[in-house]
Amino acid sequence: GSPGTVLDGTFTVQAGAFVNVANATRFRDQLTKVFGDAYVIKFRDFYRVRVGHLAGEDAARMQKLLDVLEDLDDVQDVYHNALLDE
Repeated sequence: GSPGTVLDGTFTVQAGAFVNVANATRFRDQLTKVFGDAYVIKFRDFYRVRVGHLAGEDAARMQKLLDVLEDLDDVQDVYHNALLDE
């Protein structure tokens, strides 16, 4: 198909990757409250948490989350340190 059928102006962000599925699920649940479209997929030994099809204001909010994650020493602490404003 044409590039327009693939590139729709939205994007998916991998917000985390965890060895422990419970940690991935908790993080997914937090992201779902804010973005509504978060999911966990298993790839090799990791459970990847992704948020998909973001655009506009949601994309700006995801950038804010990524900035918070970058500042953390241990991303596993995200449940305690990241503030996800609704």
